[in-house]
Amino acid sequence: MSELSPFRYRQDMTVSVGNKRVRCSGTHINEIISKGIISEPDIAIMKVYKEYGYLNRYNATRLVNEVYSGSGWIKEDYGSNFKKLTEHAILIKYDITGDESWPPCYSLSHGADVYMEQSFGSRLLKSLSRPASAVITGHPEELMRILSANQFHASMFSFYKSAIKKYYRQYVVRFDETSAVLDYIYRIENKQAHKGYYDVAVISQRHYDGWDKDYRMRLMGCVKCGILECPVVIVLCENDVYTLEAERVRLANNGINRLAVYYTIDINSAFSSESPLNGVYRYRGMGTDMAYDVVNLNI
Repeated sequence: MSELSPFRYRQDMTVSVGNKRVRCSGTHINEIISKGIISEPDIAIMKVYKEYGYLNRYNATRLVNEVYSGSGWIKEDYGSNFKKLTEHAILIKYDITGDESWPPCYSLSHGADVYMEQSFGSRLLKSLSRPASAVITGHPEELMRILSANQFHASMFSFYKSAIKKYYRQYVVRFDETSAVLDYIYRIENKQAHKGYYDVAVISQRHYDGWDKDYRMRLMGCVKCGILECPVVIVLCENDVYTLEAERVRLANNGINRLAVYYTIDINSAFSSESPLNGVYRYRGMGTDMAYDVVNLNI
């Protein structure tokens, strides 16, 4: 079985806030900026969280260094910046505990989110800007799903930034009096494709009670989504065992069993040296004869 995902879901996991203070205001942020306490790297971190909502430190660092690669202040570790932003309640730190160990993740506090809207434009999606209390008492599997999808996007951004014509994040598809969330949708330029591009839909699927029903709905969302044209679907799983379980669910359901679906695991997109589209699984066969090919997607 593959290496443990940093975003694996377990029923015993709990989420708690690691901050001593959780509230800040735009006045306070302006004050510490004017005093030089908040610097360019801090603002860059805030901008990344403004766009992505929830990230662990590793992936936030990866995105900051990718987006601001031409800046003179780039560094490998922003630990002191995260500590400062957390102390001033600009970032909320979420500690994730249980029988296993998970790295903490962060998001903007409500006050910082409002400040970023007023200073830099649109606010976060509603699903990415919940109050800390809602994250703690809500569904940890949703937090893990978003973290997994954002890690995958950080890797996609590193490798395919120039080819991505546009993308959508946490895209809600409504159909048949229900809805499904597609974590990312990419339109990737490729001159060899029929229309000059490929559409890629990304689903992060965590393993919890009732996951198979949600998975079927998300795949059906790919079928019903009006902006997708013959999409390639990439499903992010916690480990390789779950990819086989997910594929069996897909094959057993009409309407989604003809989709072009590839599987990968969270750990495959965790390293900046490897493309997230290399080493994905494509299953073939049925029942006990099922096998998979390892594929490097060139899209």
